[in-house]
Amino acid sequence: MHEPLISLTGNLAFDPTLRYTPNGVAVVDLRVASTQRRKAGEDWEDGETLWFDVACWKQLAENANASLHKGDRVTVTGRLAQKSWTREDGSTSVRLVVDATALGIDLTRHRITVVKPVRESAAEATFPDRWADTGGGPAGPPALGDPGPLVPVSDEET
Repeated sequence: MHEPLISLTGNLAFDPTLRYTPNGVAVVDLRVASTQRRKAGEDWEDGETLWFDVACWKQLAENANASLHKGDRVTVTGRLAQKSWTREDGSTSVRLVVDATALGIDLTRHRITVVKPVRESAAEATFPDRWADTGGGPAGPPALGDPGPLVPVSDEET
């Protein structure tokens, strides 16, 4: 099946709000504004603002909710979908929605620090059973994904 793909850059109109479907799937709806600017002689002229509805699902939704804020400049890539519904007066309405497959901060306007989440199933393979604090004393395992000041120690060192 051929689906139309779109990439766009714009500013978030409001903070993301995470919600869950009845099946427990995470979803965040975003509204992205993009205004074209043109140089006219020595001045800049703003064109009409285009508004895009963007749907983020699953891990993308959770990461967007934790990372983005109103006004952030984002770049969105996704599938363009048409949503139709019937209004109370019987008329039909249509809107276009971008079903996001990738979402990121526009680095021309922001500096970021990347934090890669650790899947719980991967934690056992990533973190050893025994840890010591930087002073050499025993300590419990670190919080998932954040070893902090703890360093791994071997069985011989304990």
